Amino acid sequence: LAMSERRLRFASAVTHELRTPLTALQLHLDLLTSGLITDEGKKAEYLATVAAETDRLNRLVENVLAFARLEKSSALAMARPIPVAEVLDTLQQTWADRLRGEGFELVA
Repeated sequence: LAMSERRLRFASAVTHELRTPLTALQLHLDLLTSGLITDEGKKAEYLATVAAETDRLNRLVENVLAFARLEKSSALAMARPIPVAEVLDTLQQTWADRLRGEGFELVA
């Protein structure tokens, strides 16, 4: 799929996923603020639903933001060529330190 088509599908899926908790929030808040719900048990139930849907909405937004950060960082990571010697040197330093911490020695 083309990048623009994937983005459109992603935006459509995200919009759909965001609408569900927003609709539930709006419905329950409208009922609570209208004064139509007088039973304290029902009010508590509706408030619990509002809290749960708010948590769900927060998780969805965080997931979208995390995805955007990943996409941005992967695009940045691919933005420039890196010499193989630089990559190997970094790997060797990282693993040598880790192995030394465990009592081993990296032999290159």
